Formats: sequence, structure tokens, C-alpha cells
Amino acid sequence: MQDFFEAFARNCPDLFSSLEFEILHLNTIHHRVPELRGGKRKVLIWLSDEGSYIPLGESSRYLAVFKSYWLKEGPIRNIHPFPLCGSGEVHSAKIKPMEERCLSVFFSGNFCPNRADFFRALTAFRYLPPFALRAYPLRRIYWELLRSAVKKREFSGLFPGGSVAFTSGFRKGLAPAEFASRLADTRIALCPEGFRSKETIRMFEAMRLGCVIIGPRMPPNPFYKNSPVIQKDSWLGIRGLVAELLASPHRLAQIHKETLHWWDAVCSAKAMAEKTISFLAACEGKGSF
Repeated sequence: MQDFFEAFARNCPDLFSSLEFEILHLNTIHHRVPELRGGKRKVLIWLSDEGSYIPLGESSRYLAVFKSYWLKEGPIRNIHPFPLCGSGEVHSAKIKPMEERCLSVFFSGNFCPNRADFFRALTAFRYLPPFALRAYPLRRIYWELLRSAVKKREFSGLFPGGSVAFTSGFRKGLAPAEFASRLADTRIALCPEGFRSKETIRMFEAMRLGCVIIGPRMPPNPFYKNSPVIQKDSWLGIRGLVAELLASPHRLAQIHKETLHWWDAVCSAKAMAEKTISFLAACEGKGSF
């Protein structure tokens, strides 16, 4: 967020100084959005709500709302999509050329119910049941069965030269610096669903570092639509897809280049600052201030 605000202030200092920003971290809609007081025009940036709540009622209190976990294709009223923010360690990691990366594949993350499909695709249970686990309650039930029946959490052996493992909980795996180092050294990043949402911070972190990303079918918002992310409706066949990609260094290098360009043009702090300024300047021209 610091880079976003610095880019905003540098590109449009007068507009920046005329606004008051509220950054909200709420994971559910069961908390009342606080109301700011004061004379400045107010902008809300809502970062943490995997429930993808659309704050139509609250939006009238703000000049604009920018919200992560956005399921729609475009804005609604004055509510606009905003990317998920990664860790400082990933932000400071150096981007390596694809041919210098040592890890063929990488995933390290929590074994949660939302990743039941991903987990079972790596086990003998991948064809049971023979359908996608779309409803969260169904994923929760199947997750309970899986974690009881399958004690294995390390699957690196399925991916030569890779590192694929599940942890027992959020932030119970690699230290942030080690995670960032491994991700920067990765050719293919597996980015399964987040804790409740399909969206996950690791996908944006992998974008920033130019990894080739494989993930689920994502919402049609501007950060994923037409992006280089390889989006799959099912995790079945993931081993074959990875092997196919690794067998084509030229294709990996091309996707790597496209991903870095996408990050810079669409998802980076600089890109988001420019889009935010453009929208707010348009509001000013219409007299919406």
C-alpha cells in the first residue's frame, strides 16, 4: 500500500492532499464500517473480505470505494475492484530470469476446506467423488474425510525438481522471507483457492515475480480477465499440465514475460494509482466532488 500511496501522491499531489483515505481490514460483513468525520473527501480501500460483500449501503458515505475480492466484471456505482496486496518480503525479492530458477514447481500452504479439490488431485482420491466440490459445505465435509484418510502432506515427489507441501494452518509453514525466496526461484507456481475465496494473495505475489501461474477459474474482474494466468475448471490432470509446460522452456519464458508485463500494466501499485487517479479525476470533472 505504501507504493500505491507514494505513486498517487507523486502523480497527482493536489488531488491526493484533498482526500482522506480509510483502509479497512474486515473478513466478514458482521462488522459495521466505521464512519469517518471531518471536512475532507473520503475514499475507502477495503482489502480483507473473502466473502466478497458489495458495500452498496456504505458506498454512499464515500467519494469512492476500492475493494479487493471483487466477483464482478467491472465497477458498481462508485465501487471499483482493487487487487490483493502481497507481503513485504515478496515485494523486495529480486526477479530472476526463468532459466536461472531452480524450483520447477512450488506450493506451500494451509490444507483448508477450500483446497479439498486441489489436495485430492494429488492423491488416490482424485476420482472420488467423480464431480467438482463446488459448494463450500460439501468441500468442508470432504475435507474432513480427506484429512482423516490421508496423512501425507508432502507431495514434492510428484513433481521432479519441485516443492509441494501442505501445512497445518495459516502462517504455520515457511517463514515469510523463505517463502518469498522460494517463490522468486520458481518457474511454475501452483495457486489454489484461498481460505474462502477463489482469490488468493499468492497469485498476485507470483505475478509480481513473473512465475508461470496455474490456478482455478477466477472471477471476471480486470485483474484476471485476459491475464496470462492458466485457469483450470478442475485440478485433475495437474501433473500432466505441469510436465507439458516444463517440457517447453520457450513457452515458459513467453508466459514469464507476459506475466511481468501484466503485473506492471494492470496489478502493480503504479498501475492502480494511475487508474484510481483517472477515476477520481473523472468524478471531479462531473462535479461529483
